[in-house]
Amino acid sequence: MKRLKCMSVLLVWVMMVACSNPDYPGIDRTNEYQRFTEMYFDVFDTITILVGYAKSQEEFDYFSNEIIKEELHRLHQLFDRFTEYEGINNIYTINNYAGIAPVEVDPAIIEMLLLAVEAYEISGGLVNVAIGPVTDIWRDAMTSKTVPNMEDLLLAKENSNINHLIINEEMSTVFLQHEAMSLDVGSIAKGFAVELATQKAITAGFDSFSLSVGGDVRVGERPPSNQDAWSIGIANPEGGDVLDVVLTTNMSVFSSGDYLRYVEVDGQRFHHIIDPRTLMPTAHHRSMTVVYPDGAMADIFSLAAFIMDSRDAKEFLESFGAQGLWMEQDGTIGFTYNWGE
Repeated sequence: MKRLKCMSVLLVWVMMVACSNPDYPGIDRTNEYQRFTEMYFDVFDTITILVGYAKSQEEFDYFSNEIIKEELHRLHQLFDRFTEYEGINNIYTINNYAGIAPVEVDPAIIEMLLLAVEAYEISGGLVNVAIGPVTDIWRDAMTSKTVPNMEDLLLAKENSNINHLIINEEMSTVFLQHEAMSLDVGSIAKGFAVELATQKAITAGFDSFSLSVGGDVRVGERPPSNQDAWSIGIANPEGGDVLDVVLTTNMSVFSSGDYLRYVEVDGQRFHHIIDPRTLMPTAHHRSMTVVYPDGAMADIFSLAAFIMDSRDAKEFLESFGAQGLWMEQDGTIGFTYNWGE
């Protein structure tokens, strides 16, 4: 997380008026709500934009800074695999103690890793937080604009067995059984954090907002204005107009793509999403967008479906009731049967 991601985002985050209905029930109009915006640059190494409705700047600032930003900052440190923080046992700490000893961690890490194990199972191993040894090789190669040696990748794969990730819920500890193991939680950490921050905000009484973290969006109740839904534009990987616009409430819209982080080596493009089966960047899609209520699951689904071919991705997403829209490498657009519902 320490290295900055590309500042361009996969989702074009927009606000649009849709289906005007000023008499929408359930909205307290005793005091007029106002629209406020806040932008952060210090969580998950990307741009975070919060738009929400509150009755005053003071109320919005409380929800924005003391609830959402504070929670995202806390989880950013817990899930960071590149940085050590004083007094905090995080993913970096777990990796540092691989093969040495279990590490006592915050319950949020336990909960996130338990979900990661479930993600591994439902994705058939395509989403694997234990793939750190492989992604570390690719990260170094991309930095130096080279292609890794397959022998090195195969050796790293031997140390990427998620069954050697030992989670002790009772003791709240995590242990990597072999010294060469390391966790890479990029497939789940942001979505998990966004969902936790969202639920904390809703519990605190902040329910009409749109939270975009690096272009991945979680929205709450409809805006208390002449709008029936939040509007989220899905960027075209090839530039130009958006692919589509999602009108939704109480939903997450997450994407995976091949054009945010990549390098070109000898005229060939290599991006950062690795297929655990081939140990190479997956080559089926340019982008994959998933709409699903839970942010953590939307994050997982978008990555798994991006790695699959289109037929398997469609079947996979539909089996969970998730909506999906994707662009294949040749520019063909595909979607699940329930897209736009």
